[in-house]
Amino acid sequence: MPIHFFRQYYPSFNFDFNNNLFLKLLGLLLFFTLYLAPNFFLQAQVFDLDDSTKVYTLGKDVFILPDKEGTLTIDDVSRTNKVKDFKLYRDTEDIYDDNIDVYWVRFTLKNTFPSNRMYLLKAKDVEVAYLYTPTSNGISYLRAEDGVIYPLHSRSIKMDRSACFVIPLNRFESKTFFLRIEHRTKFSKQNKEGLNALRHITVEGLASAIELSKERRYYQGFYLGAMVLLALNSLFVSFLFRDKRYLYYVGLLLMAAFLNMIFEEYLIEFFIPNNPAINWLLVVPVISLLWFFYTLFFRSFLNLKKIAPFWDKFFIGIAILCLIILGLSIVGFHKMDLMIGLLIFTISSALIVNIGIVIKFKHRPASFLLAANIVYFSGIFIFIFAQENFIPNSYFAMHASQIADILLGLFVSLGLADRVNYLRTEIERKNEDNRTLIEEQKTKLEKEVSERTREITKINMELVTQQEEVTRQKEQIEKANDNLKEQQGELRKAYQDINLLSDIGQDITASLDIGVIINTVYKHVDEMMDTTVFGIGTYNPEKETIGFSHFYKNGEILPYRETPIQDDRLSTWCARNKKPVFINDFDEEYSQYLEGKTRGVLVEERNSIIYYPLIQEEKLLGVITVQSPLKNAYSRSQYRILESMAAYITIALSNYDAYQTIQSAKDEIDRKNLQITDSLRYARDIQGVILPGVRRFNRTFKDHFLLYKPKDFVSGDFFWIEEYENKTFVAVIDCTGHGVPGAFMSLIGTMQLNQIVSKTHEPSEILDHLHTGIKKALKQDIYNNDDGMDVCLCSIEHLEEINRYKVIFAGAKRPLYYVNENSLHQLKGTRKTIGGRAKNNKLFEQDEIWLNEGDALYLTTDGYVDQSSPRQKKIGTMQLLTWLEQINAQPMSKQGEFLKEELARHQQYVEQRDDITLLGIRL
Repeated sequence: MPIHFFRQYYPSFNFDFNNNLFLKLLGLLLFFTLYLAPNFFLQAQVFDLDDSTKVYTLGKDVFILPDKEGTLTIDDVSRTNKVKDFKLYRDTEDIYDDNIDVYWVRFTLKNTFPSNRMYLLKAKDVEVAYLYTPTSNGISYLRAEDGVIYPLHSRSIKMDRSACFVIPLNRFESKTFFLRIEHRTKFSKQNKEGLNALRHITVEGLASAIELSKERRYYQGFYLGAMVLLALNSLFVSFLFRDKRYLYYVGLLLMAAFLNMIFEEYLIEFFIPNNPAINWLLVVPVISLLWFFYTLFFRSFLNLKKIAPFWDKFFIGIAILCLIILGLSIVGFHKMDLMIGLLIFTISSALIVNIGIVIKFKHRPASFLLAANIVYFSGIFIFIFAQENFIPNSYFAMHASQIADILLGLFVSLGLADRVNYLRTEIERKNEDNRTLIEEQKTKLEKEVSERTREITKINMELVTQQEEVTRQKEQIEKANDNLKEQQGELRKAYQDINLLSDIGQDITASLDIGVIINTVYKHVDEMMDTTVFGIGTYNPEKETIGFSHFYKNGEILPYRETPIQDDRLSTWCARNKKPVFINDFDEEYSQYLEGKTRGVLVEERNSIIYYPLIQEEKLLGVITVQSPLKNAYSRSQYRILESMAAYITIALSNYDAYQTIQSAKDEIDRKNLQITDSLRYARDIQGVILPGVRRFNRTFKDHFLLYKPKDFVSGDFFWIEEYENKTFVAVIDCTGHGVPGAFMSLIGTMQLNQIVSKTHEPSEILDHLHTGIKKALKQDIYNNDDGMDVCLCSIEHLEEINRYKVIFAGAKRPLYYVNENSLHQLKGTRKTIGGRAKNNKLFEQDEIWLNEGDALYLTTDGYVDQSSPRQKKIGTMQLLTWLEQINAQPMSKQGEFLKEELARHQQYVEQRDDITLLGIRL
């Protein structure tokens, strides 16, 4: 071929190639140079995978293609003319551009082993990545997607803050892959060069990667435990010595531990599994707080305010700068370059000041802090240099900052302990100085005492003269003491009365029955004073009357009697004026209250009368009265007792009124709850009629199970079956919300599907029509309505001539799990929901699979995997897939029973959090 090539294009070239070996070789060389070499050099560098335990860093040996518009597809970049646009990463400069957020990466992997191998591709710190793997025909590609901002439950492998993809390679197989990398969040877009995701693409054996990840988690657990112990110890010392510098140190330790939780994705795993993008947004705020606490701790530990005022103000300024950066990060500023600059500036300043204090003041605690700073800053720089590939990315380098954190804690703890010893020594020295001063003062005082003694002797002579006067005053004091003893007896009795009143008050306020309240008061009052007549009248504001329902005369209850409040009586006078009536001689004292002398209807002769108003917050509740035919029957102390009891009676009556109001409201609530419950039961029956029944399932599918558990009376999940011509359509749908709102959505969805299936039989088109129909039915373009549905839809067609099943799947944010040849597989749906206000013009996609008789399909909503245990741990997608792999060979009925039992064992007493629907079908 080379000979004909040259003779065709160069006719004058007449050398005899057949008889000249040298010319033959020269012709082959020229042909290779002019024709084959350009195509050869366009191929990607091949990475030979010859060590299953090695981590291969693709680094700058991959080919890069920036996608400025972000519109290139795999069909575009895989064309021959487009492949030429890929540039070797090591030959490019300034690959990152503020206006470019999408990059394509091309590389070739070769399995050099004589057996099939599974590898793990990791793209570190990549938010969204799509891996395109060539199929066996070499024309089309299979797409897989992952990223660190994807919800935790949607990721099959979570490891090392990376987008992870499993790559199977047959023995001696070589494949060229395309990787599409997207920067989506503000943090990622502002820190492209710092993250440098294109340089941190690695490949390693899957099993080795999993084992290394487990080992890393053990070390991380030890690190976090050590940091928490150091923080708790410092917090205890802070409260023990009341020293705020320990609180700054605690803040420093906690921020370092929190930053580690961010970088190791523990924050996503345990706190924000559904919003992992928040993890990036916390990096700059946490680092700002870390350096804020460090600067405050540094200045307070070295006491810079006293020994170096200038540097004290300097570090206060750095602390304020940290808070400013914290504020900027809240409004969207996430530049790590500024944080690294602040880091270097702070480290340099701290080391200079620390070294100066150690040299100038010989300060031992400062020496410990200097050692801690050197270790801490060295660990940080080793970690940063390893991230930027300035030094080998070893296991020690990757964890250098964490080791430095722990060593910092140990050195600082030693420094704090040494500072305590230093303070103790200073205290002992001051105590010795104080003892010397005390001895001097003692000698001085002895001299003064001698002089004072002479003066006292003179004064004693004067005191003898005054002694007689004192004796006379003593007699007066003894007489006063006798009076005090009498008053003490009265006080003791008053104290006893107070204790008794407290017990009585508890008895009175313990009941909510008006009759029991009055009888209790009567029993206790009768023990303390004359109760020939006793009664409690209650005020009726509507009738404006005082009513006595329990009025005692000589121990007997008299009939109920009402008195208008405007009558000229002592009871109504007390109620109108809200003032007490205290009479011990009716004939002499009545005129203070009444213009005319009036004898009571219930008592013919009464001389001692007490009426006391029952008032709460200026509101009249009633009156209490005791009456006696004797004059001077009641003392002031008895009046005060009745006055005190009136307060308890007022509380009891107020409680009685409140109880009556509450009881009435409770009865009304119970009546309405019964009506609502009856309505919900009826709604449940209506929904049950609309959904396919057991007979319909048994007629359509010979072997199946259905796990259907609404959270409330009615469900926001529903399932749908329809047979049209030779196809069977089956779907499981999760509507927004649960209960009544979700049930209404299920009714709308069922009607829409029944109408749509008569127009089209393609699952993707059914979902497109359903999306349009829901938006139109709910008028979401007009009203503030964001309701929607997540759908798993399949069409099943049995081709009897080949005894195989053609299954076409389309999903709206829901996957399809299926078993083929005893192996569990998954098809992911389109990342778009049905309905909602979001403007998403993306059409739904569908996948076609061919299954055999005996294979199985599993359709589910997210209620099963999201159910929590008492320890707030979800079942999770991985656990469900594990169970399905274990039980897929069993009959469907037993599979349903197993999944139902595992759900009950996991959930225990925890309330169901969402509607649950799981449908299994055996073809």
